Amino acid sequence: MTEEVRSEHASERGQLLARRYLRDLRSDAVIEYRNAIKIDAKYGEARLQLARALEKQRNPNAGREYIRAADVLPDHFDAQLQAATALLKTGQFEENEAPFGKLEKW
Repeated sequence: MTEEVRSEHASERGQLLARRYLRDLRSDAVIEYRNAIKIDAKYGEARLQLARALEKQRNPNAGREYIRAADVLPDHFDAQLQAATALLKTGQFEENEAPFGKLEKW
């Protein structure tokens, strides 16, 4: 095995381990945010961070958490924007216009 092949293999292995490490960190974060929400269901910042962690995992529940975060964080621009985006993506914007109205003030 040449040095170049070894180096390429080590690089690929390092990237794989880095992806696994980040995935595990996100999984740990999801667990911690969910535990915080179990203690206080209206802990908006935990809901927002949970939604972000789920989004990074490409979890389809991220949009639902953005909507919940926006419900308890009515003055948080990013929460409102992400909730509005989630509603648009799922075609539910007509049923729930709350985030859109809140975005108008910004």
